[in-house]
Amino acid sequence: MTALLDSRSMVLRSVETVPGAHLRSLQRISRLPLGTLRHHLGRLVSHHDVDEEQDRRFKRFYPAAMAPRTRRAWDAIRPRQTRAILEVLLEAPAIRQTVLSRRLSLPDSTAHHHIRRLKDLEIVAETNGLLHLPRATEVAALLAAVRPTFLDELTDGAIGLFDQLEG
Repeated sequence: MTALLDSRSMVLRSVETVPGAHLRSLQRISRLPLGTLRHHLGRLVSHHDVDEEQDRRFKRFYPAAMAPRTRRAWDAIRPRQTRAILEVLLEAPAIRQTVLSRRLSLPDSTAHHHIRRLKDLEIVAETNGLLHLPRATEVAALLAAVRPTFLDELTDGAIGLFDQLEG
């Protein structure tokens, strides 16, 4: 019984450490067999300790106490390019999108895509053509807390290759 609870608490800690992680990411973090992990996640979901959300083809797992707005923000800043955009906005509190694109060597279309998503989530705002962070302190804390998973890094690498081919 103790081993069962230890495994379950390890799964819960993994979800708390990397909110929004997919099943396979949680498996790599917890090092539990997939069936065991699924069992414990199912129990944690049924006891309302963990929430499960469908994200395109994957399910993401979050601590139940995490607010939906925080979940969306957490998901939005997973891509490396989005984090880079936010880091520039923390350094330069009011900047034009074209200047930001050039500073990061991003195609305008790529920067626009990331910025549009950040605007939709009200993480980034635009006033008189200048981008800024209305809640810069929250963004800085969120960036400090993000630890990209292996899948995030793999996805970032694939997107980087695509952007190089596109550009």
